[in-house]
Amino acid sequence: MVQTGFTRRDALRYTGAGLAFAGLATRTNAQSASDRVALVTGCSSGFGELAAIELARAGFVTFATMRMVTAANAPAAVRLAEIADAETLPLTVIDLDARDQASVMAAVSLAEAAGPLDVVVNNAGYVLAGSIELHSEEDVRAQFETNIFGYHRLVRAALPGMRERGAGLIVQISSGLGRIVFPTQG
Repeated sequence: MVQTGFTRRDALRYTGAGLAFAGLATRTNAQSASDRVALVTGCSSGFGELAAIELARAGFVTFATMRMVTAANAPAAVRLAEIADAETLPLTVIDLDARDQASVMAAVSLAEAAGPLDVVVNNAGYVLAGSIELHSEEDVRAQFETNIFGYHRLVRAALPGMRERGAGLIVQISSGLGRIVFPTQG
């Protein structure tokens, strides 16, 4: 295999999702990017982290969310905050647990305090790896609460304001694992 210097991060950056964000960020309309507000879930790594950074770089007032900002995801939250500080980006890291309606509503309210939500990137999710017989029903329910119902909660919270204004974009990011099963990921 030839080493090209092309990293996993580069692959994420140049996916269709990355192109969609780039197109959104550069489109012209009466509203400048600095007047637009974005809320992105699942920003502790991967697509969510990159989407939040790229939207903020494009001038969107961006709320990058993740669970347990002050606990398990504290290193990811600090990393994003440091990037925002170093580049003077309009990016704020906030807590959002997609499994909890009150948490979703609080995050949407906080973002809407900065202005109407123009972009919502629904990206929170996780893989429950391991042999299926090793996972309890509670484990599987928790995964569905995040990966399925969490998306529904966020859309229901954000959509009324978008409908009222007649504008806004919701990007739903999911996994190919909904269609393909790999060993230890039943």
